[in-house]
Amino acid sequence: MPKYPYAIWLLAFIGVGWLWIGPFQSDINNAISGGNEMDALEAQNDTNEEVDAAKLPDFPLYYVFDNASPEDEKVLQDLAEELVVNLTEGKALEIIGSYFADESGSSDENIGLARASKLSALIGDRIPSDLIIVRANPLDASKESDSRINSNKIIMVEMLATNWLDVEKTEKESVEELADKVVIRFPYNSTEKIEDPAVDEYLEKLSSRIIGSSERISLIGHTDSKGPEDSNMNLGKNRALAIFNILVSKGVSKDQVDVSSMGESLPVASNNSESGMNENRRVELKILEQQ
Repeated sequence: MPKYPYAIWLLAFIGVGWLWIGPFQSDINNAISGGNEMDALEAQNDTNEEVDAAKLPDFPLYYVFDNASPEDEKVLQDLAEELVVNLTEGKALEIIGSYFADESGSSDENIGLARASKLSALIGDRIPSDLIIVRANPLDASKESDSRINSNKIIMVEMLATNWLDVEKTEKESVEELADKVVIRFPYNSTEKIEDPAVDEYLEKLSSRIIGSSERISLIGHTDSKGPEDSNMNLGKNRALAIFNILVSKGVSKDQVDVSSMGESLPVASNNSESGMNENRRVELKILEQQ
């Protein structure tokens, strides 16, 4: 009888087990490794899906930078159908295409107008043309963070908007107060603002607010596309200076007002119509944040 019988039996058991399992060991290892790789792949796919989702805006109608057509044309077609159905008597449809100044456009119109015009074309004659107003909205790229465009050049800002307007209110007023600026309009080839008590009233109210405050005013002059570009640049600046002189005459400090011109480069409407040119002849006034 061996001195250590239990040890001998244990070694024998291990040896037999190894002979039985050994040939399949590589398969077992591969199965375990494959499972780990599958888990890792699924986790990577989940991460990729999250990244891809983060690259897209949270609204369905979005555009690639420098492109007048949306990424999904069907979304634009569906919008056109919805607008046709929702037309009611006494209403006109306003279509506003936004654009950044550093986006390119055709020789006839900026890319904002092109975006709005594509929706108008899809609507066709199902809404009478005199009830569709196509406009552009230039966006200030300097105010937007770098996230305005993602790595695939998709614009992360909504670039197309529609509004229903009362038919009698489709003509733009001499002074128009918008969410982020005030627009004061000018006659053709003139640096004299349109004679309208509403303009005088607004400038009086603005002066009272600015005098003695730390706020500043930005005045940017704009023109239609008639005439040479350099002449329009000067005309735009002279329009801004006209508003500047009125504010200074009312007691606003010269140091509180910045004057510049964009000439004909940032239209808000088509220059192919008289009404469009009327809208483009303007000074845009912005109240800047307190320093």
